[in-house]
Amino acid sequence: MIVFWDVDTQKDFIYKDGALSVPQAEEIIPLIQKIRDFAVENNIKVVASADAHTDDDLELEKNGGKFPDHCMVGTDGQKKIKESIIKGNMVVPNKRLSDDLLQEIADAPQIVIEKQTLDVFDNPNTEKILEILDVKEAFVYGVATEYCVLRAVMGLLRKGVKVFVLRDCIRSVDINEGDGERALKEMVKEGAALITVDEAIERIRAEFTNEEGG
Repeated sequence: MIVFWDVDTQKDFIYKDGALSVPQAEEIIPLIQKIRDFAVENNIKVVASADAHTDDDLELEKNGGKFPDHCMVGTDGQKKIKESIIKGNMVVPNKRLSDDLLQEIADAPQIVIEKQTLDVFDNPNTEKILEILDVKEAFVYGVATEYCVLRAVMGLLRKGVKVFVLRDCIRSVDINEGDGERALKEMVKEGAALITVDEAIERIRAEFTNEEGG
C-alpha cells in the first residue's frame, strides 16, 4: 500500500503563535491541504503522528528536557490544523491496543498516532499498523525536519518501506544552522528520496495508471 505520512501538522508547530512554532511552517499549509485533498479524492490512506503531551513527559523543559510545553493534551494547540484533517479519522493512543481494534482503526481514511517523544515508533502500535496496512511506499511531510520527520523516515526505512520525503512540504527548526540540511542528507544516505509534492502526485497517478493497465 501507498500512504501519505503526515508528521505533527499541529497548531502549536505550524502556526506562528504556536507554543513551539517551527519557522516558516505556515508556508506549507497550502501544500498540506493539497496532499489531503488528493488523498481523499484518490482513496489514499494518510497516517499521521501527533504529539499528545502530559505534564510529566520527559522532553519538556520543566522535567529536564529540551522543549517548552507544547501540544499539551486538552489544549487547542495540540489539535491538527484543519487543512490536515480527514473526516472519519481515528486516533491511536500511546498504549498497546488489541489486534482486533487496530484492524478496525486501519480501515479509517486517516490514522492519527499519538506520541510523547520525538519518535512515532515509540508508540507500541505503530509497527503493527504498518504491518496491517502492508505499507510499501510512504510519502512523508510535516515538521520538524531534524526532529520528528527524521525519526519517522528512519523508522520507516528500517521497516523496509520505500520512503519519499516531500522536500517542499517540510520545515526545520535549525537551532543550530544547517540542522535541517544535515538531516535531509542523513535520510538520503539511508535510502530516502527527496521529491516535491507535485512530483509525488505525478508518481502516484502513474502507479495507479500502471496498475489499471496491468
